Amino acid sequence: MAPDGWGARVEARPPTACSVLREPGTGRPAPGPCPVRSFTPPVVRIDALCLSVLRDKAKWHGEAFHFARLKFAEQAQGTPVGELATALTAVVLDDTGDDDEYPPSAQARLAAVDESLDRVRARTEETGEPLLDRPYSAALRTLRALAAEDQHAFDTALSDLLVQACAEAVAFLRKSGVDLAPALEVLSGGLG
Repeated sequence: MAPDGWGARVEARPPTACSVLREPGTGRPAPGPCPVRSFTPPVVRIDALCLSVLRDKAKWHGEAFHFARLKFAEQAQGTPVGELATALTAVVLDDTGDDDEYPPSAQARLAAVDESLDRVRARTEETGEPLLDRPYSAALRTLRALAAEDQHAFDTALSDLLVQACAEAVAFLRKSGVDLAPALEVLSGGLG
C-alpha cells in the first residue's frame, strides 16, 4: 500500500504489469513495463496542446509540455510528427529550447520551426523515406507559413492540408464500404 497524498492508502501497482494494456482474452494487465507510461507519442502531445489552446490553457500547462518536449525529443527527432510537436511548442508556448531568450522573438520562433523542418529533411536524406510527403510534414510547412506571417503561403498550405485530409477520409470511408453518394450530392450543390 502506498499513500495517495490525501491520508488514504491505495494499492500500489507492481512495476512489472501495465495497467493500460490488457492481455487478449483474459483482461489481465499485460506483463512487463507499460509502454504508455514510458513514451507519450508526439501525436498525443499535439492533440493535448491543441486542446489546451482551444481551452485557452496552453500557457497554464506550458511547463508540462516543456518537460514532455525535453523527455521525448530524442526519440521523435527528425520524424514529421515529432518535429511538428516541437515546432508547435515553440510557436504556441514560446518554448524554442533556448532558455537564454525568453520570450523568444518572432524570428527565434520561426528559426525553431525551420530547424524542425531541417531535421525532417536530414532524416529523409538518411533513410530515403519520403518523410516530407507525409501529412505532418505538410502541417509543419503550414505552421512555418503561420510563424513567418506569410498569409498567402499559409492559405495555400492550409488548403492543401485540408484537401489531403479530405482525400484520406474519403479513401478510408470507401474502403470501409460507406456509401458516399448522399454526401457527394450535397457537396456538388444538391442543397438547392
